[in-house]
Amino acid sequence: MTAEFDRAPVGDNSKRAIVAINVFALTEAIFGMLWKFAIEADVSLGDFSFVRTAIMFLLTIPMLLIIGKGPRKDMPWKLFPLVILRSCMGISALVGVTVALTMMPLSLTTIIFNLAPFWASILALLIHKESISKLEYLAMLITFAGVVGVVLGPNQNGAAWPNLTLGIAIGLVTSFGYAINNVLNRSLKEVHFSVLLFYHTLIGSMLCLLIFGTYSAVKGVPFLSNTREGWVIIVISGVLDFVCVGSMIIAYQSDTTAFVSLLGYSQVVYAFLIDIFVFKQTITGFQLFCALVICATTIAVALFKSQ
Repeated sequence: MTAEFDRAPVGDNSKRAIVAINVFALTEAIFGMLWKFAIEADVSLGDFSFVRTAIMFLLTIPMLLIIGKGPRKDMPWKLFPLVILRSCMGISALVGVTVALTMMPLSLTTIIFNLAPFWASILALLIHKESISKLEYLAMLITFAGVVGVVLGPNQNGAAWPNLTLGIAIGLVTSFGYAINNVLNRSLKEVHFSVLLFYHTLIGSMLCLLIFGTYSAVKGVPFLSNTREGWVIIVISGVLDFVCVGSMIIAYQSDTTAFVSLLGYSQVVYAFLIDIFVFKQTITGFQLFCALVICATTIAVALFKSQ
């Protein structure tokens, strides 16, 4: 297993990675918005996590039939331990960022969560021996500085966040787990994304059912009990996250970890726009400038790499 984990994948496709990571960034930002709406509709974390993952699993079945892939015949079983580890890390990252979203603004959650590119680049260098160009290093620093600038302004019209410190701590741990998850996506390049998504959602559904079902039984709290509005939000989130996670896997299987992670910073801009237009967060000219810096940097690197 170690030999397979250490082997750097080959045969990349930068253009596919660019498209896929931008689809991921947009859908991930919208997913964060939907979780905020789910909280307002009194949807529990257990219901949201389990049903969303179960919907994703159900959607993988027709996808496999359409593209002609099978979870048994197209699964290199020597890599299955990594698939299990990747699924566990992915679900943990989902729960972590979902919890963090209840403790701080969407844009601040995004900046903490997007420390992952730094961790992922270091891990990819150590594990896959992936080189990181000076341009990518510089672009990553500029983009991260832009992200910091975006969240330095007023937070949602002065709203109080009493658990902000805990939220930041959870976000930091989650970002490192997310980085490991993305490095694993790269390590599992020879596993078709649809097969990887099948096992990710299957294992994730079982884990969520076990964890949150047990918690409900022990604590006597409701499980799978929501209003009509809550169910609608959960279903939409499941369909959206099916596209989101699938795009993320494709992106990291298509190019180097540092490059894809850098382009993933565009999610900050989408989250920033959602905070402005949906949650009515006030902005400053400096924040707008920083958002434009993020856009310009990621576009420039993408154009340079796609040449």
